[in-house]
Amino acid sequence: MSIDISEIKGIGDRKREILRKYNILTVEDLLAVCDSKAHIEELSTKTGISIPTIQKWINRANLLLSNTTDKKLKEEPEQLMEKKEEPVKEIKTTASKKDAKQSAQPKTIIREPYWHILQLAGIKNEKDIVKYTPIQILQLIYDTNIKKACGIKSMPTINEIIYWVNMIKSKYNV
Repeated sequence: MSIDISEIKGIGDRKREILRKYNILTVEDLLAVCDSKAHIEELSTKTGISIPTIQKWINRANLLLSNTTDKKLKEEPEQLMEKKEEPVKEIKTTASKKDAKQSAQPKTIIREPYWHILQLAGIKNEKDIVKYTPIQILQLIYDTNIKKACGIKSMPTINEIIYWVNMIKSKYNV
């Protein structure tokens, strides 16, 4: 799923060579390096490329990835539709309100159904997310959705995943 950095409008031979010096070869590399405002500023300082230009590239990179993901989903719709989700049955309990509060799962920053898919992929808690780059998380969601036939029709955007990672980092001071 790697897309060459030169596919981004505005990155010609000269800019591509500058980025290659910093090991930014693909769209995914750019998004991984520019996962926060501080990192964007750092890249701007190192390369001499303005922050607004880098932000335009990030937006275009997200659009490229989004289009690529959408095309993959359209190519394999029968795999997504093979297994329909079973309706969740309501379970009645006699537990007290206090017990219910203690047993309730903590709220997660990652919204459903993506959190469920990540758990199916082996992610046990939010802290595990920061071990991955945003593009790896997107790929994990995509692959698990296909393999486990979860039936998710739209993937989260890379910006949404970057937001999750940044919120988790600040939540746990990672």
